[in-house]
Amino acid sequence: MPTNWMLTLRRLLAIIVLCLAGQDALAGSPMYHQSIVMGKEGTPFVQLTNDSELPITAFIMVEFPSLGMEGRTYFDVYINQTEDAIPPGASVTLGLSSFKGSESKVRAEVRAVIFKDGSSAGDPVWVNAVLARRFRMYDRLLSLHDLVSGLVGIGITREGILERLRAAQTDVDKQLPEDDLRTMDDLAFHGAISTFDANRETKPDFVLNPDNSRF
Repeated sequence: MPTNWMLTLRRLLAIIVLCLAGQDALAGSPMYHQSIVMGKEGTPFVQLTNDSELPITAFIMVEFPSLGMEGRTYFDVYINQTEDAIPPGASVTLGLSSFKGSESKVRAEVRAVIFKDGSSAGDPVWVNAVLARRFRMYDRLLSLHDLVSGLVGIGITREGILERLRAAQTDVDKQLPEDDLRTMDDLAFHGAISTFDANRETKPDFVLNPDNSRF
């Protein structure tokens, strides 16, 4: 099993436990505020400001366009490690799916945030939505760990590994609804498939071996 997968598993498990422990702190948790700001070309943005003394590690914004379906934007540094936590006092701007001239019809709101210590602010229903995505990612990585671990030492080819992973993804796609949680499945499978597809010069057993920290 590639070592970076195991590090992600341990990191996610630790933060999930921390967040669950912090649920009792909802009422007295640090806060944030938001506002609609206009870009240079009249494009609206939501500005989220961290008013707490703790970094924000996750939030969810719900958007209500004048036409079309409700949109949701998830930010989570433990799911997307290219994102950075929002420091105390800092702000971020989030683009909205609105055409120029329809600013008065823009409705968007950051429904909940989660802080670095696991405490949260906002609607508990949406806090749980963020946590559900973390749980889903953790469960999917565990299932991939079990799948790939069973391939160690059997002499399987790289193409064989990729075939097993793609077949497993197809089974998941058939069995589970296409919703916000399904995105976590796709992300986990994409990472697994990319790991083996990108290292074509390395023997499959080397990539599978958990003692090799290179991957």
